[in-house]
Amino acid sequence: MPTSAAERYLSTIAPEVEFQPCTEGFRHTVRVCMGTKIPQEIGRRYIWCHGGNRDCNVKGPMLTIAERDVLRKKVKDFKMRLKEDKKDVSSVSSPGMQKKRRAQSLPEESSEEEQASDTEQNDTVKVHMYFGDNASESHDSVVVDGMYSFRADKRFCEWSSWPEVRWLMFDVVQKIWVDIPTLARIEVGFGPLLTRQNDPDADLTTYEGLDSLIKKALDTYTLTIENPRFSAPTRRVLPSSQTTSEAAPPTAGSSKSRKRARKC
Repeated sequence: MPTSAAERYLSTIAPEVEFQPCTEGFRHTVRVCMGTKIPQEIGRRYIWCHGGNRDCNVKGPMLTIAERDVLRKKVKDFKMRLKEDKKDVSSVSSPGMQKKRRAQSLPEESSEEEQASDTEQNDTVKVHMYFGDNASESHDSVVVDGMYSFRADKRFCEWSSWPEVRWLMFDVVQKIWVDIPTLARIEVGFGPLLTRQNDPDADLTTYEGLDSLIKKALDTYTLTIENPRFSAPTRRVLPSSQTTSEAAPPTAGSSKSRKRARKC
């Protein structure tokens, strides 16, 4: 199960515990309890065996009440700072600010048509990231020619530790959560783009605002179909004078007529 930003933070401040190596030689990852299911276990270390060895189901000692209270307060403060940082970044990376910066970077002699073309080809999409039921982050990311790349989104990669940590995205066509492709670009339309950590035990009904965002994504997907960001290329139609039998391949009937003419 992938780690959340809050768990990674808790792991850096919780007391360390030394565990014995796996009896079957598998690699171990030391995790830390968040206290979601059992509040008394917050900060308690445990082993995740990559080979599934049942003998490795070992937990470290329980922390004292004072230690648990400190850790609980620290995690709460971390989540609050995460939300505040998200708002600060969103305020300076809003679509209006992105377009303003692009307009300022254009040469003065560029025409209005070229400026409009640049704005259309480099737009933004809102990317929502859910680390858990009470931790989320959203930001604006650049879209080039209607296509979005997870690998090019440095903020997403930094906060999610993807692709090392497995993440999912909501597919508005299939209306299900699917794995994020590593090397592909995504046609996002008008957005928003919804992502979350791949937690099999996650209760999505507890994810704040997720249902409304999914509805918005489906609604805007329908809008994208009716009003595509980029129109399809027009097909060239030949004039009627060029669509006669002179330009078309001979039919079986015309071939027989020529043969009969030669015999005469």
